[in-house]
Order: sequence, then C-alpha cells, then structure tokens
Amino acid sequence: MTSHLLICVPPTPNGDLHLGHLSGPYLGCDILARSLRRRGDDVLSVAGIDDNQGYVLRRAMEHNCSPREIAEHYGRRIRATWELGLFQFDLTKSTHGDAEYDDFVRKFFWRLVESGGIVKRRSRSLYDGSGAHHLYQGFIRGACPHCGAPADGNMCEECSRPNEGWDLRDRRPTFPRLGERVEEEERYFIDLNQDDRRRLAAFAAGVRATGDQHAYYRSLLSSDEIPLSAATHVSPWGIALQADAAAPRAVVDVWLEMGAAFLYYPAYAGKDWREYWRGSASKSVFFGYDNSFYVAAMFPHLYAWLDPSLSGPDYLYSNYFLHLEGAKFSTSRNHAIWGADFFASEPVDIGRLYLAYNRPEGAIANFTMTEYTAFKAEMTPAFETLSRLVNAFELSTVQERLVSLAHRPGDHAAFFSSIEDIDKALLPDAFSPRTAARESVSLIRDVTRAAGAAQRTTLDLAAQAAAIVGAISPIAPQIFEKLLLAGDQDRSPMWAVDQRGRIAVAR
Repeated sequence: MTSHLLICVPPTPNGDLHLGHLSGPYLGCDILARSLRRRGDDVLSVAGIDDNQGYVLRRAMEHNCSPREIAEHYGRRIRATWELGLFQFDLTKSTHGDAEYDDFVRKFFWRLVESGGIVKRRSRSLYDGSGAHHLYQGFIRGACPHCGAPADGNMCEECSRPNEGWDLRDRRPTFPRLGERVEEEERYFIDLNQDDRRRLAAFAAGVRATGDQHAYYRSLLSSDEIPLSAATHVSPWGIALQADAAAPRAVVDVWLEMGAAFLYYPAYAGKDWREYWRGSASKSVFFGYDNSFYVAAMFPHLYAWLDPSLSGPDYLYSNYFLHLEGAKFSTSRNHAIWGADFFASEPVDIGRLYLAYNRPEGAIANFTMTEYTAFKAEMTPAFETLSRLVNAFELSTVQERLVSLAHRPGDHAAFFSSIEDIDKALLPDAFSPRTAARESVSLIRDVTRAAGAAQRTTLDLAAQAAAIVGAISPIAPQIFEKLLLAGDQDRSPMWAVDQRGRIAVAR
C-alpha cells in the first residue's frame, strides 16, 4: 500500500474563508485525498491553522482584543466552513500555545543556523516609530521593489519575491499613528544564493510540479540575485527564539515556522514524521502561486541544509487567484462570497463541481454568479437524471452491467476512455480537478441527452450514469454516497473496482 502525505498551506485565522481560498489548495487537497483513498492507499491529509501570522496581530489591533482571541475565533469559523463544504482533512491543527511544537520549531531554527541554512547579516530593518517592533507583513504596504506591483511587507503576491519592508517603494504603515523608522541591525535571513543555488536547482529538476512552477524556478534561478528572506521579526506575537523572552521579542518568521510545521504535522496524528520525510511516502503540497517562493524554493532549501537524508515534496500543486466578477476577492471592500454562506445555501456537490470546473489552474479564473447560476440550473436536473437512471435497476444489476461494458465496451469505447481520463486527472501524476470536472460535465451532458431521447431507461444508460457518479466521487461525494454506498458508510461499499474501466471505490 502506498502512503501519501498531503499538505495544504494553512489558512490565516484573521477572517473567514471565501470561495477564492476554497477553490485552490483546500479543494485540491480534499479531492486528491478522496481519490487516493478510494484506491485503497494510506493518506494523511493536513490543513493546519496558521495562528502566528502577523495578520492575526493586525486584526487584533483593529478590534482591540488579543491575537489569541482572533486566532481561536476565526479558527473555529474556518473549520465550520470546511465541514459545510465537505472538505475532510485528517488534521486541522492550531499550533499556538503548544509547547512541544514551539520547541520543535526552535530546534529547527537553531539547527539551520548551525548548518548554515540560516545566516546572520547586518541589514536595515523597518520599525514602528517607537522602535518597539518591526513593521512586517500587513503592517506596511507599498510597491514591490522587484516588479512594482502593490505588495505588503515581506512578500509580493504578484511575482512571489520577498522584500524587507524598508525597500518597498512609496511605503506607508497600515496604522499611520504608529509611525516608522529604519534602523541597522544584525538579523537572521534565508539566503538562497548559497552554494551557487545548486541545491535548489537540483530539487527543481526532480520535483513534479505544474508548468507555472517550473517557469517560476527558471525565472528565480536565472535572476542575478535571489532576494534574502527574513528569518525573524521583532513582534509581540509568534514563537519566540528564546522561550522565556518578554514581548516584544525576536520571533521566528511564520513562513520559516511553516517549513518546520510541514515536518512536524504527522506527529499530531501519532506518527513519526521521519517516516514520511525520510522514507518512501509520497509527499504533496497545495498552495497559491503567490506562495511559490516559500513552498517551492525556500522549504526545499531549508530541508537540504537541515538534513541531507530528508526528501523534499514529490509533488507541488499551485493555483492562481480566483477573481469575483472580474476583480480580486477583497474583505476590506466586502467583495467576497464567503464559503460558509455559499455551502449553507447551495447544493454542495454542484458547488464543489463548479469550483473544480472553474478552478484557477495555470491562470487566473473568474467566478460570476450569473455563470454559476446557469451551471446550477443545468446540473441540478442532470444530477436528478443520473439518480433516476441508477435507481431504475437493482444496484447489483447495474454493477454487473458496468463491469461487463468496461471489459467489452464496443460502442461505448469513447465513454470509457473519458472515464479513464477523469481518473487520471484525479491522480498525482496528471492531477487537475479542472480537467476532471470539465470531462465529467461533458459526459453528464451526453448521458442526460441520451436519457431524454430514449423511449425507456436502458441498463446501459444506468451503467454509464453509475460510472460517472463513481468517477466524480472525489469532487461530488454526496451523490456517490447516496446512490452507490447503499446508505451505509460503516460497511464496505457495494461498488467494485474494475481496473480496466478504472471505476474505483470511495473509502
């Protein structure tokens, strides 16, 4: 049995999740986990909560409360949204306040300092006017020094290059009353220019990643100088470098912390993290393209310096932004569709299918209520037709006919070729929920048209409807559970695996 570790870049608990968040890493990870499990593989899927982000501190300051209150409040809401949308992760751990986890992160940090993976440099730092803490992440905004796009401190969403805050052009603090000042000091950084970038180049050559990620590697590795990334900040929130240090104090940069968290997550499930990261388990990471520097470049660099026996991720699945009505989702402008509202009022299977159908793979995608409403109006009766076709016969009879057709497809060869294409698009090597969803919708349209033209429901149509329901079960799990699990998830389902037809069982 193959073992898989699937990790999403965790959400920041400074607000609710909107459809832009959900359509990317979380939908992708959930779909792949379901697809692998139905084949009988061992899967550990993780979507932690990124408690220590500076954005949590900023939201707490805006609401005059503690960052812990913010993290706990929105952490609960994030989990509730996942539950409504049937995003089933094995682990959704909040790490703040976990002494063992904090200790692991500190050991990770100091081991990298010892090995040379983290370096100390004298550099300028941007402080608030009182000099009490750094202006980092969402505390400072300006124009990216590399591409000129609007950017927050430390990272540009447009080009995924780090900055140091002080080097943002036309910068301005989020809280003008705090003021700002630049000081020179010694700080820790991650420098990807070390050893002529050989480690990073070697990893990039071997990892299986989307085409945009390989383009990102080429751009990064061909640049004259890869920007430094800060390894610490002076802040009252986060994991202190020294456990007993009073706030504000030097804390581990949250993205460096995340690199440690990816290693540590299996321990929360009672497993030895070394078995995943030193063994033969397949490791996949899901993330937005704006996080490419950290996930695709910095983490592999750190793991190579930490321990040469560690193997980095095998698969990197990135996505672009999903826009809403032609513009970025924006909480400040209330330009968003919140996941909890959406899945509480919309049919979950059809909502998930549309998000997969319109998933921003390789390019920005756009969500419009007009297009979604039209999609729902078409797919709702289509799903009812699939149900009617399958229910027209005993399930065992449908199953037998499907297996027979899969082995001797005859006139149905093109149909089963499409079923195989869907299956391949839901497995690691060619993973693309968008491709699978679009192929599925095409088959659904074909079968519903044939059913409408038929004088009566035939067993062949019922078998094809069942094949579609089984094929799309990682995307649309409810109809599968209703029709093909016989309403009993505690027993093995009444659905057989046919290797030639690649009809798999959801487990």
